[in-house]
Amino acid sequence: GDQSVDKDQRDVRRQIEEYLSSEMGSALEHVSSNLTRDGASHDAMCKIVHDLTPAGQMRDGMDAKSSFEPNRVSTAISCQFLNQVSGNLSQFMHLQTICEELYSFVYKDFKSDDPSAEAAPKELRGFMHGMPFFELARSLRVHVTRLEEERKELEAEEAQLVVRRQVRKRVVRRLITERQRQLMHVFFGQWRTTVAKIHEKRMELMKWFRKLTEIKVSDVFKAWHAWMIKSQLEKAKREKSEYEWMMGTLGEELTDAKNKESKLEKELEFCTTEKARLEKELEDTLAAIHAQKVPETMEVIQQMGQALSYIGTTAMGNIEPIIKEIEDAPDYNKIAKIYWSQKEEDDNAEAETAKIQEEAKLREEREIKRKKREEREKKLQEKEKKLCEKQAEEAAAEAKIEGEEEYKQGIEESKGEEDEKKFKREEMDAAGLRAAKKAADGVRKYYADRQKARAKKVADDLAEKIRLYKIEQAENEIRWHRERKENDPDHSEEEVAEALKGLTTDLPEDVVLQLWVKFHLRRATRGGFGYRRKVYCYTDDLRDGVSYGVLMKRIGAHVITEEDGNMDEEIDPQVRIDTMMDQSHRLEPPATAFNTRGHILGQDAMLNAAFLSRLMITHSGCKLEQSEDSEIHALKARYAEIKKNWDTARAFISKFSVWDSWVQLRDTNTDEQLDEILASIEKIAVDLTQLREDLKPLQALAIRGQQAWWPIHNRMQQWSWKLFGVKVKQEEVAPNGVDIDPEKNHAPFKLKDVRFERKFVKFTSLQKHRIRDLIDYTHFFDAYKEAEIVKRLEVEEKCREEKRKMEDGEDELTEDEVDAIRNGIVPVTDEDLDEIHEGLEKLFRQHYFDTSRIFKYYAAGGEGGAATDISLAEWWQMSNDCQYPGGKDPNGIEKQDIERCFNETETEEEIAKAAEKKARKDAASAKADDELGPDEGDDLSEVEEDEDEKKEKTEEEEYYEDEYDWDLGEGEREIGPEPWIEGIVRVACYKFRKIESIPDRLKKLIEEFIIPNACKSNTDTFRGELSLDEVQSVYKVLKPQIMKIFRFYARVHEPIPGAPPQEPSMDGPAYMKFCKDSRLVTRKGDLRHDFPELACRKVFNDTQMEEEEEGSIDAGGGADEMIYMEYLEALGAIACYKFPNPYIPLQIKLDDMLKTICFPNQDKYALKKSKKKKK
Repeated sequence: GDQSVDKDQRDVRRQIEEYLSSEMGSALEHVSSNLTRDGASHDAMCKIVHDLTPAGQMRDGMDAKSSFEPNRVSTAISCQFLNQVSGNLSQFMHLQTICEELYSFVYKDFKSDDPSAEAAPKELRGFMHGMPFFELARSLRVHVTRLEEERKELEAEEAQLVVRRQVRKRVVRRLITERQRQLMHVFFGQWRTTVAKIHEKRMELMKWFRKLTEIKVSDVFKAWHAWMIKSQLEKAKREKSEYEWMMGTLGEELTDAKNKESKLEKELEFCTTEKARLEKELEDTLAAIHAQKVPETMEVIQQMGQALSYIGTTAMGNIEPIIKEIEDAPDYNKIAKIYWSQKEEDDNAEAETAKIQEEAKLREEREIKRKKREEREKKLQEKEKKLCEKQAEEAAAEAKIEGEEEYKQGIEESKGEEDEKKFKREEMDAAGLRAAKKAADGVRKYYADRQKARAKKVADDLAEKIRLYKIEQAENEIRWHRERKENDPDHSEEEVAEALKGLTTDLPEDVVLQLWVKFHLRRATRGGFGYRRKVYCYTDDLRDGVSYGVLMKRIGAHVITEEDGNMDEEIDPQVRIDTMMDQSHRLEPPATAFNTRGHILGQDAMLNAAFLSRLMITHSGCKLEQSEDSEIHALKARYAEIKKNWDTARAFISKFSVWDSWVQLRDTNTDEQLDEILASIEKIAVDLTQLREDLKPLQALAIRGQQAWWPIHNRMQQWSWKLFGVKVKQEEVAPNGVDIDPEKNHAPFKLKDVRFERKFVKFTSLQKHRIRDLIDYTHFFDAYKEAEIVKRLEVEEKCREEKRKMEDGEDELTEDEVDAIRNGIVPVTDEDLDEIHEGLEKLFRQHYFDTSRIFKYYAAGGEGGAATDISLAEWWQMSNDCQYPGGKDPNGIEKQDIERCFNETETEEEIAKAAEKKARKDAASAKADDELGPDEGDDLSEVEEDEDEKKEKTEEEEYYEDEYDWDLGEGEREIGPEPWIEGIVRVACYKFRKIESIPDRLKKLIEEFIIPNACKSNTDTFRGELSLDEVQSVYKVLKPQIMKIFRFYARVHEPIPGAPPQEPSMDGPAYMKFCKDSRLVTRKGDLRHDFPELACRKVFNDTQMEEEEEGSIDAGGGADEMIYMEYLEALGAIACYKFPNPYIPLQIKLDDMLKTICFPNQDKYALKKSKKKKK
């Protein structure tokens, strides 16, 4: 029948009102209002509702089609009853809310969106007027059915249209091909000339139109020139005021210095004149003394002595401040070297890289040799174990028989004696067992001693190499400093001027600070060799405290004491940083009070920069050369000698002033001796005058150095206040790859981060020639896939018409068809290539923050390979997480294409590099075999085991068996950031064939698949949590056990002559053994499977510090080694796996894991107590 939802609602309401006005409707309203109060209402309600059904109305002779729908009435009655019940239960306030929500689910217009609409009354009439959802659905079902039929018809028409279009396309293609062939053979020459001329005319016309519309260069230049002149004038005005103030200050200082100098010269001149006058008076006085000895003569001598003593002391006192000023003044040549330190580093980069690669090759050879030796030892021990057990059984059997025979013989010999022994079976068996045990123990001890002897030989060899290496370290450090000084010439005046200009105005303050650090680090040593690590940023490069310690050796060597220990060999970052902070506190003035160990470990860039700027301002380390062979050192020695002579001469002068001492002096010295004393006083005056002349060139250098350093000093001091202002306002440094946003409380400036800049280039740069090849192949691939789909549809249609099954390969394209597609591809033009290339790189720049963290997460996957590259397994893990392979869409990317995208990133350079690496490994392996000599295990005979005696692996053996390899398999490869982003571009090209623009394909892949679904690494946040004082306190309190465990599993590396030392470290297998010995790793079936082996490997990779270049070990001991700092971070990460509750502080998790899991299980290994020998 008609549905109420299809009618005019006014008609529906009118019908409802007519029905309710009828006798039956009135009865229904009356009964429904008493549902909860009248017990007879139920029967009356059932009768009325039955009469409303089609059956009831047909019984009464009414037309069922025109009958009113009973469902609406039943629903209204039910809702009214529910409303009455909830009203009677008013003490349950929430029931009314539940009823309201239920009504809104039943009636479409119960909660009207129109605020002016009145609420529907909650009684039968109001519910009857409401529109139930089920009536709406019943009405819509008819329309949906009709639309489905229309859609099927439309799809059929579209399929026919596609077939017809393909037929027309083939016909047109044949005609075009034939026409093109004719044109190529008949009109090609004319066509080429015409096209070239038309293209030329078109380009001229385009240039003419562009020239009409574009802004003239002269206008732009004039505007820019006016703005630049204004900026330069304002800048010059500011600089003028600053330089005027500076020059005024320096002028005052220069005036003071000149006044002092003129005063000193006048005093020296006065001394010389006075000396001549006194000499004359002395001669006259001596003549008078010979003539007569009177008190007046002694008074003259006394006055002369006092004047001479005062003049000499004054002259000596004026020299000492000049020497102090020279010692404290900076060297302008060293200031210039700060500016040129980056160029110096760049010039030596190639040589340093070559040396690092050579050292890496030597380490690789040593590592291969070590592994071969350990493999041989393991195989030898397994053979010896079987052989030992066999020989022990044989020796025990023989010894048991002999022991029993000796017991019997003892019984026989004791017969007839007073203490005759009686034979007892138990005693004979015990004697045999004792003898058997002794013999078996002897065999086992023999083989154990053999193993200990071999281990001792290896340990002694390593100890001897380390001893010789330490001697080399001491000798090399002296030689290095000498050669560094010889190869560190001063710069020309032009270069000095350029350097001072750059440091005072051109370069930003953070770059100046990095150059200052670089200047000192490149002139420092660690472990006897030149320090090679660079400070590219104020976060990662400083958090381990190594660079800070080396810097302190340069600028604060005078405050380092023996109690500080040898920081070159310290492996604990806490100790390194604490010691450095103590040393900086001893400086005068101190450089601490605002920076702590937690700030350094937590990579607080602003406070690190503030701390370094404080060191640069107060202790620049750029003073004039003051070594033993320096000029100032020699002048200081001369001054000390003159001062000593003057003290002696002044004592003689004081004796001249008193009669008694003069008489005594005159009696004890001859005239010649007195003349010598007078000559020594004259020599002191001459030496002092010469010393002052010799100090003048150094004083000029000191003044020039002060003039050069003062603007830099003021500039860095002002910048340090900006840094403190950022911390006071609690602003945060904007993350790398993210623009500064004041609304997010970002600091108004960023600090220089060269490491980020280099990484940014890797994650955003694509090789243009490879993109060209990819674009051409993408066009072919799109056409190929389209033709493949069309042919499949044609073949399917043909098979349906012929009513047969499709044969194998029938729907595949022929070679001719593929060639036709390939020949029809137009190569990409240079203009289009530039546009596409720029669009792709722009997308990667926009999404660097996310893509770099995604790459870092999957590169640290645990299935073998380096922690900085992505293997094929890790590529597949990322693809599955991003959910773009597979699917039923015929236009999507297939699974084999995902792997193809990975393989197509391989370049010829990479292939050559892999072949070179394999050849190097093979050569190193052969060399190791030659050096190790014959394998001792080959000389031992194999002990055959019966099949019945072969034991299955125990649960413990299965637990210690690695599920994955630490190295890549044969033929496997890994990719870095550059090929990784190329692989992503390839996936986008192959997946979204319906999108015309390649940058749009990449945008869709990144924004809709990769970023929403891929996992991202966030190590910086976790390392910041690790740096908290509470967490570091746990490490400090439990350091004895933590360090002991690390020393147990880590190994001391064999030193390489001529290379810097390597910290003790754990490789992957040693780290895994530590985790399994500590029962940290879990397996499937464990009650708490919270730390599987794959997660354990990922922690190892995530903790790896980033090395500056391939093959380097200067930062974290190498990409496949775990040093102590990385080991501490791994413990914190494992604690988060074992206790994932986010509401438990990290220090509680770490402390609990170490004390309840790690330490108890290590009691059998690293923490095993040594047995004390009994006295």
